[in-house]
Amino acid sequence: MDAFIPRMIARLATPLILALALYLFLRGHHEPGGGFIAGLVAASALVLQAVVGGRSAGAKYIPVPGWVLIGLGLFCAAGTGLIGLVLGQPFLTHYFGTVLLGGVEVELTTAQLFDLGVFLVVVGTTQSVILNISGDRGGDEEEDDAGAGREAPAAPGAGEVRVGSRPEGEGGEPWNS
Repeated sequence: MDAFIPRMIARLATPLILALALYLFLRGHHEPGGGFIAGLVAASALVLQAVVGGRSAGAKYIPVPGWVLIGLGLFCAAGTGLIGLVLGQPFLTHYFGTVLLGGVEVELTTAQLFDLGVFLVVVGTTQSVILNISGDRGGDEEEDDAGAGREAPAAPGAGEVRVGSRPEGEGGEPWNS
């Protein structure tokens, strides 16, 4: 069955979903939103791509492995908390400042850095879960192609189900005797 229509909808919806995630991320320190919600929305774009385009379609939008995103996110969130400690304040003390960008005054806060860490952890976790559920572990393409079409030899007793008994060699009577 041709999936032309779902692919086109996903192609049009994904940039809109990512733009919504950016909007939620940027407004999160003043109104509802922030890193967690923005991460969930961005992850929904990844899920949409994986459902419509296959297990690795999200790599087009997020070319970094999930474990790297999780690590960067944890480092960013923890590092933000440590800023306060370094400056003699409690952990996670946030600081505010403004920057002039193109004649517009933009407020920057350390809370945004913390939210960025949360965002990266949520997206990285979702990416890892999706790739693991779909069976794509991110291995080398050459390794995958080299083993294509070949099945590993079955272990003795593989596929055999024995209810109520212990595996051979462990001795004793069956559990339900």
